[in-house]
Amino acid sequence: MKKLKGLIYGACALIIASISTTSLLADVSGPYVGIQASINGLEMNGSSTDTNSEITTGTAGKTAEIAGIEAGWLIPIVDKVAIGIGLNFVSGDFKIKADAGAGDNSHASTGDVTVEFADHWTAFIQPALSLTDDTAMFLKIGRTYMDMTMTGDVTDPNNSVQGSILALGSRSVLPNGAFIQFEGGMRSYDEINVWGGGTNISAGHQIKADPDVAYGAFTFGFQF
Repeated sequence: MKKLKGLIYGACALIIASISTTSLLADVSGPYVGIQASINGLEMNGSSTDTNSEITTGTAGKTAEIAGIEAGWLIPIVDKVAIGIGLNFVSGDFKIKADAGAGDNSHASTGDVTVEFADHWTAFIQPALSLTDDTAMFLKIGRTYMDMTMTGDVTDPNNSVQGSILALGSRSVLPNGAFIQFEGGMRSYDEINVWGGGTNISAGHQIKADPDVAYGAFTFGFQF
């Protein structure tokens, strides 16, 4: 995950440095809508603290191929530079199982917890830099929301998580107004903090987890 973030930051620096040397204006502005296919990798680093204050840590991961849709508007600002705003919806799910009662001999519960992440909604801004008349590089920054369902040995679980998105990509517009877009990035979600091992918080387990989703996406759409 850290390597992916480093690559994104490095690529962004190269794009910014190229502004002074790029003289072509990309004809890629305007409203657009597209369908998206993506490969997503979920990593969740977590810990469980039992009634003896013993901490058990672990990492779980899942991958999934997911379809989605994106709509937005790319607005020219100055020569070679535009700002996009938009919404992205990704339909799909990840399911991970964990043991809420592990490591605590003082509590009889060893019930499994199933965490299922479902639909992702993202609102973003997208600065873009022209590379040629019909191709631009962009940086995507925004807030993302993901549905979450936790079942099993947990008390009052959350039903969603929020976070931020950082991605880098390119868009090429075809002569008929269609476009193809490639991007890769990271969705980093806020910490999940729930209690397991019974309904009495003081006698249960504190469960924490930090979900991150690294993804690569291809979008085909039309610009109006």
